[in-house]
Amino acid sequence: MSSQHRVVLPTYDLAFKKILANPEHPEIIQGFIRDFLDREVAVDDIRILNPYSIDDYVSPQEISNVNPDTESPDGEGLLELIHDVTITVIETLDLTIEMQLAKHPDLMKRSHMYLADVYRKNYNNNPKGSKYETLKPVWAINILGFKYFPDAQAYRVLTFHDQKSKLPLAENFMHLGFFELPKETDDIRLASWRAFFNTGIASRTAPEYLQEAAKLITYQNLTPKERNVIDSDERRREWAESYNTYLLGRYDDGVTHGMAEGIAQGMAQGKSQGITLGHQEGARRIAKKMLDDGLPPETIAKYTGLAVLEIRNP
Repeated sequence: MSSQHRVVLPTYDLAFKKILANPEHPEIIQGFIRDFLDREVAVDDIRILNPYSIDDYVSPQEISNVNPDTESPDGEGLLELIHDVTITVIETLDLTIEMQLAKHPDLMKRSHMYLADVYRKNYNNNPKGSKYETLKPVWAINILGFKYFPDAQAYRVLTFHDQKSKLPLAENFMHLGFFELPKETDDIRLASWRAFFNTGIASRTAPEYLQEAAKLITYQNLTPKERNVIDSDERRREWAESYNTYLLGRYDDGVTHGMAEGIAQGMAQGKSQGITLGHQEGARRIAKKMLDDGLPPETIAKYTGLAVLEIRNP
């Protein structure tokens, strides 16, 4: 595929932040709030607390300097990327949006903790009036690249309710949302977002703000540094998917299946937590195992992205 027609997925960390944390395009955030929170907010009232900046991202060269034993870069804090989006609507609500591509063992605990943390940050112990008057409703929307709940419902919002009557509180200050991308939805607005997140493409019938979002992350519209980050991200994903396929195809016992899935989920989870592993060192370790299994260097090169000469002479 030529660079003029390459599709950049919104699930890539850089693209996700460029779409939903871009001060130059608050109309995209406004549309997201309208579609997911069912609220109309003025563009002038939207403030992004962690706006997108390409300078927050590391280069492929810096990634290669990561120490695989400690999973931390030579420069302290270099890879600690803030992958979620934090938005405040003046005097109305706070919102965090997070992309999770792999199942985290403590997903629900983490989601509750982050939501409570955002709520707590507005507390002011020394206001002129009530010390609680600065608290306002908070929302956390978790966009999941996997099925988490057992039913077919694609989007749900969890709030406090009466345990006996099941009625929600008159005033709910905490809202925890989950949008599962693998599940279809009859909601036209959410269906447009689902299609966009899954494909990186906004159809002609999609809202204008989604069409604008698609233009923002079109490959040829990215800066050279943004392209470097996207290219590096794509190589890591392709390597993880290829090696996962290799393991699942070569072995059929449950232990190895679990190991393969664990590798793929672990790498995706590492990305969702803002940690990028040293690709080269990890690839060499995997290449050695594949070579010990008797696979030809040419095949290993395809799966790992390493040079054939490097595989033959580790």
